[in-house]
Amino acid sequence: MRAFLNREPWNLPIGIGLLVVLLWWIGWVTSPWVVVAVFALVAASVVKGRFTRWRDLQRRGYFGGRRVRGVWVYEERHGSQVRSLELKMENTEPGHYELFVPSKSEWQKSVPYWAHDRQQEIVHRIAERLKSRDIHFSDA
Repeated sequence: MRAFLNREPWNLPIGIGLLVVLLWWIGWVTSPWVVVAVFALVAASVVKGRFTRWRDLQRRGYFGGRRVRGVWVYEERHGSQVRSLELKMENTEPGHYELFVPSKSEWQKSVPYWAHDRQQEIVHRIAERLKSRDIHFSDA
């Protein structure tokens, strides 16, 4: 059985609590403006990422994707809906993830119907957002 503090439902509240304590301490030791500056930088990064996604979906009709935990999430507009495709990534080094594109037959089995015959097109779009050296094709 896993330890109480390692259970998933508690990870977020504990992490937020530790972050609040750390920021409070930094503000107390230095200046509250240091905390405001750090918060502003983090908020700007989040807003920039969301704006880039929104802009690409509006202009291009697709967003080349982003890594969410151990998965690469590619998105496309289809009318008023947004369809997404998730491709598993491998953690090849600490903090470094790489995408291993499945073979054509495995691609057919693992992706939604709308992406069945579009492997090359989708991978090309993903390569716009992910470094080419981090994308690997299966030999099969």
